[in-house]
Amino acid sequence: MLWHLHQGFKISGMTYMKLAGAYQQGQLSMKNIGLIMMFGKSFGPAPYYGEESYAGRRILHGINYGTKK
Repeated sequence: MLWHLHQGFKISGMTYMKLAGAYQQGQLSMKNIGLIMMFGKSFGPAPYYGEESYAGRRILHGINYGTKK
């Protein structure tokens, strides 16, 4: 599993995508960041979790590229 460093915390690619989806949906707040980080809450269905499809594909491409290295 690929881990990203976000604000000093290691997070999974799925969590990163959920944060991006929350941002895209206008739902990114401290409360929702906590819900995403602790409970895996999402603001849209998999695989993009609320992120636009183009950006979601690019993010997943980057995540998959990083795991192949």
